This record gives sequence, C-alpha cells and structure tokens, in this order.
Amino acid sequence: MMKKYEQTGFTLIELMIVIAILGILASIAIPAYQDYSIRAKISEALVAAAPFKVAIGTYYETNSSLPTSRTESGQGNIRTKYIEAVTITAAGAISIDIDDEETGVRGQTSDDMFLIVEPEFVTGAIAWRCYASNLPDGSGDDINLYRFIPSKCR
Repeated sequence: MMKKYEQTGFTLIELMIVIAILGILASIAIPAYQDYSIRAKISEALVAAAPFKVAIGTYYETNSSLPTSRTESGQGNIRTKYIEAVTITAAGAISIDIDDEETGVRGQTSDDMFLIVEPEFVTGAIAWRCYASNLPDGSGDDINLYRFIPSKCR
C-alpha cells in the first residue's frame, strides 16, 4: 500500500501576492497616519485658545467692542512644544502660530501655519469658527494646510 502525500502550505506566488497587498495597504495607511498625527498635535492649539475666547468675550461684554491686541484683552503669550505664539489680531481674531517643525507640517508643505479662531456674532452670542492660514492675520487661505486642521474646524 502506497500512501499519497498531499501538498500543504502556500505556494511562492500566493505569498508574493499577500506581500504585495500588504505593501499597497501600508503605502496608503502611512500617509494617512502622518496627517492624523499632525492633526492631533495641532488640536492642542484649540485648547490653548480657550482662555483667549473667554477674555475676548469678557472684553466684548464690558466694552462693546473686540480687543485689538493680546495685552488689551489681558492675556499673556502661550508657548508650548507645538505652539510658538498666540496673538489677537486687529479684527479680534485669535492667531495661533503653529511650530511647523515640531508638528511635522514643515515636512509636508513649505507654508507657515497659523490656526485662526475668529469670533462671529449670532443672535447676541459669540460663535467661534476656526481655519488655517499661511499668514498671521488670517488673510492667506492655503488649501495645502486644510488637511492638517482638526475636524472641529472643517
């Protein structure tokens, strides 16, 4: 009686196909993760803007106008690992200078990044909208920076 041996395991072609599929998935996942990582670092700027929002709201309630500088609102500068400086523009918007090197924005685009948090008046209340700009006063609109802003600002 002769036993017949059945082949078990994977062939070389099947293994190469699996490795090719993993390579394609990795080539998609790595850039997406890098953008996610940068967005997480930049979201710190929204947290840092909270005391400035309160100060601007208080200033507006007291003076019926928006402050035109950080010192006028009674706030000092904030500097962290991912934030270089925070200013208040002449229009009363909060301009947060993002550290492009630490967040990784510099490796993705050559533009400087500023997160602008701007007051909008809605039925007697202040609503805040945020967007990215490549200029500190918020006048520069850069589509390259859009993918880095937190989802709350989109």
